[in-house]
Amino acid sequence: MEDFDLFQKLWRAYEEELAGRDSADYELNKAQFAKFRSICNVLSKAAKRGGGHIDPLRIAPAEKHCGVTVYAPLFYFANEEVGELCKSLQGVSGISIDCTLDEEACISVVVPNVFRKK
Repeated sequence: MEDFDLFQKLWRAYEEELAGRDSADYELNKAQFAKFRSICNVLSKAAKRGGGHIDPLRIAPAEKHCGVTVYAPLFYFANEEVGELCKSLQGVSGISIDCTLDEEACISVVVPNVFRKK
């Protein structure tokens, strides 16, 4: 099986799992949401200072986890924000830093269990 075929199988299984979930069965996990809000604020401020933007957030309680993607030609973190950035990154379960074709940096993070089953 090729990598692409495996990816398609995994994606179909994930979509089937989500289709069987009802968002109404999930509630906000306030501690994890605070971590999500913190990293969104830190990255958003740095991106805006560098002429960038944050992708619109899509919140789906049945997915349980929340992610954010931010783009900027330059991410500018003020000296006093570096500690806040480091602390915020401790709450993420995944981070990706890439470069887009139009020469912007792209930072994506995921915070786990922002929603939990009631």
